[in-house]
Amino acid sequence: MNGREFTRLIVADSEGKAFDIKPDDFGQCPVFPARSATHSVAGGRAGGGSAALLKQFVSNELGQASDEQRAPKHIEYMRRHDLLDYCDASEKGHFKWYPKGLLIQNLLLDYAAELSREWGAFEMRNPMVLRGDQNVIGELMGEFHERDYKVDGGRGVCYLRYASDPLAFPFMQKVRFNRDQSPLKVYEEANCFRNEQQGEVSGLKRVRHFMMTDMHAACADVEQAKREFRHLCLEFAGLMDRLIARGRWVLGWEGTVAFYEENNGWLLGIGREISGHDIRSDVDDRDDAVGKKVRNAEKEWVPYTVVLGQKERESGRLSVRSRADGSQRELSALVKANCIVMKTHIITT
Repeated sequence: MNGREFTRLIVADSEGKAFDIKPDDFGQCPVFPARSATHSVAGGRAGGGSAALLKQFVSNELGQASDEQRAPKHIEYMRRHDLLDYCDASEKGHFKWYPKGLLIQNLLLDYAAELSREWGAFEMRNPMVLRGDQNVIGELMGEFHERDYKVDGGRGVCYLRYASDPLAFPFMQKVRFNRDQSPLKVYEEANCFRNEQQGEVSGLKRVRHFMMTDMHAACADVEQAKREFRHLCLEFAGLMDRLIARGRWVLGWEGTVAFYEENNGWLLGIGREISGHDIRSDVDDRDDAVGKKVRNAEKEWVPYTVVLGQKERESGRLSVRSRADGSQRELSALVKANCIVMKTHIITT
């Protein structure tokens, strides 16, 4: 999508077969009636076998209104449990948070910050008020002008920060670092504003003020960027299923048509990895020392590391190291304990 102009949207089934979406009759796409366990999108992925969820995702991307006219169910829940509510002293889309709701929000933000630190990111914070006469800001605002949240303190028109990255990229352009320090990773918790029009605000699904957690990596080359992208896709897939909405979510990917054409096999491969497999492994067969390989595995959030060398080949037994507590156990002990290895990093010597 490019502003209001449709560019290209592709969905793919769990086997990696891709389909171009036709906006006028996208519901006829063969992927929607399918009953496979998972549907992927080359722009996103729906879990839990919900073709309806994937279809709704595509409908939202195309800017088509939902047929559901009744109020979202979560409004009843947020009021019943005293989490948050509308505020008469403010305009619709801005909420007052009760203690329990704020506690839950803070716990989620603490967890997000912990994940970003484990990923290796440092935290940054940009201002909420942006000057409209800045060229970089103005160019980006052109994509969101119909949802501008304008403020004027007598010194020219400014905008409240919107759901994009108006300062992250100029910030990164001014940071000096060498290739050995890449990827340079940053994390931000940003208050964002989107001036939804009358009738568009809907519970917590369409609001005018919200918190966005944002992660970026400045990479040395395309291959490094692809590794980081794949890693984050899989981590966020696990996060959604573990904590937020198991089997009821969609991950959207947005990029250039040229990049998709050159890398569609790789992109669809990520979709297949998100498709519910319980085991994923990588092999580090580089010429680095074993100690360095282990340290690299720890930095990449690999929960279990296995070193495979001549000694292990001769004994037929493997020692598995857990990143969580640093303990080491025999592979047979893991099997007897019925443990499920979610991700494994195999190091060869």
